[in-house]
Amino acid sequence: MGKDTLNHGRTTRNNSNEAVTKPREIIIEQRGNNEKFVSEPRTNSEKATNEPRAKQEKNSNEQLVARIRAGIDTADNMLALYDQNHGFIHKMALKYSGYAEIEDLKQEAYIGLCAAVDHYDEDKGVAFISYAGFWIKQTMQRYIDNCGGVVRLPVHAREWIAKYKKMLREYRQYYGCEPSERELCHLLGVDREKLHTIQENARIGQIKSLSEVVGGEEEDFTIEDTIASDEVLEEDCIKRLDTAAMKKELWIAVDKLPKEQSEVIRKRYQQSMTMKDTGEALGIAAGAVQNLESKAMRTLRMPRRCRKFKPYFEQYLSAHSFHHVGVENFQRTWMSEVEREALREMEWEKEHERIMREADQVLAENARIKEMLGYG
Repeated sequence: MGKDTLNHGRTTRNNSNEAVTKPREIIIEQRGNNEKFVSEPRTNSEKATNEPRAKQEKNSNEQLVARIRAGIDTADNMLALYDQNHGFIHKMALKYSGYAEIEDLKQEAYIGLCAAVDHYDEDKGVAFISYAGFWIKQTMQRYIDNCGGVVRLPVHAREWIAKYKKMLREYRQYYGCEPSERELCHLLGVDREKLHTIQENARIGQIKSLSEVVGGEEEDFTIEDTIASDEVLEEDCIKRLDTAAMKKELWIAVDKLPKEQSEVIRKRYQQSMTMKDTGEALGIAAGAVQNLESKAMRTLRMPRRCRKFKPYFEQYLSAHSFHHVGVENFQRTWMSEVEREALREMEWEKEHERIMREADQVLAENARIKEMLGYG
């Protein structure tokens, strides 16, 4: 290709402030179709303007990896590689944000990125970011397995849990119901024992730390703070005093029993002795101990003796222990323990009245029959 060079005058000033004409080189090049065009070398300012663009075009992921592996500005190029793939890393971290902090996951992603640089082979024809995705995902999952839960589970156990939950979700979406154990075993390809192990590990994986912060990162509010204390000082104090008073009255009632019955009750319930040991201590047979205990219990249950214990039963035993109404039941039925016990008492009274009416009717019928037969 032919070139013609022309010198055009350019006016400059030398050190003595005199006007000097400096030649400017213009190159005339010939195209393939014998047409000539003028090309002019770029000035220093024009080269500086286009340098960042050329540099940006050269700094692809693959080129940065090559520089890092060659030992050229390793730290700077590694940081540049992380920065220009930050969006991809952030999206991957969001997928696991329910198991660990995003910033911690990003730090683990940097470690995965370093591993990807060490193992990347450009000759395979795979884009670096596609290859690095595997290493980044693996390091995030390893971090979650080691640090993301209160109870550490092996990697293979978490993989089975993920398969199990995915199968449950897909089955519910398709059939609208829960799968049976037999169906789960068939779908997962495991036996019942293995399925039970997976289900137990899934429950363990849901355990939360009481120190876990809830309500946002800026809130100093943990799960432990949401748990209500089972200690109410005033009620506990009153309950202890009432319990002590009830025990005192109960043992006073026991002491009013015949001597042998009183001794049997005390040895059986104060000293926690067996019937055999009680019999040996009193010099009687175990069968006699059982008879004395039964007589003592029947005596203590007599209305005139147990009337004083009824308030304790209604306050601490009847409603609270045998008929406890939890929060879930209250939200479903809108009925408290007191209301439920009041209704139960009303139902019992109605049932008692019905039985008494039937008894009166039976007595009246018997009297009428006796009168007809002449027994009256």
